[in-house]
Amino acid sequence: MKYDQIVAEMIRLEKALTALAVKGSGLVLEDGDYYDAVNIGDAILNLSQGKNEVVIDDLGRPSVMVNYPINQQARLDYLSNGGTLFTPDGRALHPAFYVDGAPREFQVSKYLGGRTPAGANTPVSLYGLIPSYSLTLDTMISLCVAMGNRFALSTNAVWSYLMLLSMRLAFQPRGNSQYGKSHAAAEYGEVATISDNNAYLTRTGTGPEAWHLLGSIFEPADMVGNGLERYADLKYVDGKWRIIPDNNAAVAGRDLTASSTLFKELAQDGTWQNLGTSGTLGYDYITAAPSSGTAPFEIAASIDNQQTVESPYGVITFASLGMRSGVTVPPMAYELGLAPCTIAPAGTAYMRNLGERCPYAGGAPRYTSRAGLGCRDGNNTRSNADMDIVFRALRLK
Repeated sequence: MKYDQIVAEMIRLEKALTALAVKGSGLVLEDGDYYDAVNIGDAILNLSQGKNEVVIDDLGRPSVMVNYPINQQARLDYLSNGGTLFTPDGRALHPAFYVDGAPREFQVSKYLGGRTPAGANTPVSLYGLIPSYSLTLDTMISLCVAMGNRFALSTNAVWSYLMLLSMRLAFQPRGNSQYGKSHAAAEYGEVATISDNNAYLTRTGTGPEAWHLLGSIFEPADMVGNGLERYADLKYVDGKWRIIPDNNAAVAGRDLTASSTLFKELAQDGTWQNLGTSGTLGYDYITAAPSSGTAPFEIAASIDNQQTVESPYGVITFASLGMRSGVTVPPMAYELGLAPCTIAPAGTAYMRNLGERCPYAGGAPRYTSRAGLGCRDGNNTRSNADMDIVFRALRLK
């Protein structure tokens, strides 16, 4: 079977799976459709040669997941291209493949969490749904945990792995970055929502293959432009990075609240330190913080230019993000997408260094050239919820 035939057959199978799910209430498969869904899942698994797998959550809803095994592409020496893209740390695997110190494989939702026909937000990963949106971070966490079966909200650890994999293979995915289409090519998705009389979000997976990671129909779709993706294992507090190490946040039931004690700060020597330790890394304005508007920022070991009011925010293209004189950036910062490697993904980074800020990534449909795998919006609080903010689930194997 030729590749274009494989693509057409994959879309046909996934549309058939979505049709079964939307027949039921809340995307829950009806009893008479369960067997057909399993058969479609088997066909998807075979057609993708094990890359895509249909998993039924505890509520009886099917999701198409992308498998990431522990293989050569999980290794830091591969991702760093022998150290030419970044200097890896001493471990074998990217942090996304460690949970509580042990190697562990994972699956990530192929599609953004989608809405039911009645408009209810869900984390279900199916082709052709309206993406779920206008949810707070804590609601997203709860919806993913309710899936059971080892599901959780996807993590920055996973995002950074996929970003580095894309850079290693020299592919910059495009997406819905300009009101239903790509700003960089004549590519369109099926319109899902309208905002200010403009096409806005597109239905999950309905763009071309270039809107998938690595340009492959078997990889996650809509990571660029079709909404900013949230995760809970990274935040900025008064400018300092606070991180749940490795992929430990992927364990369902872990405390991901604002007061969680699982968060650590990253020292210049690459060690994890308790919160409030002097000399740990974060983002700070390069010069005095503005009282309004925007200003560039850098990686710093002390927050010397903290803003005092909410209005201003930092902005810089991710590829241009540098470090303050005298500051050492450890390998972990590159591995987690907090500093750009030699070949950096497209996108613009944002931050506020006042209070707790919970970043999201990828870019919204209005971002145009600011969208990309390197886009990380660290302006807003965990309670922020609007049409720009979307999410996807992951599942530990």
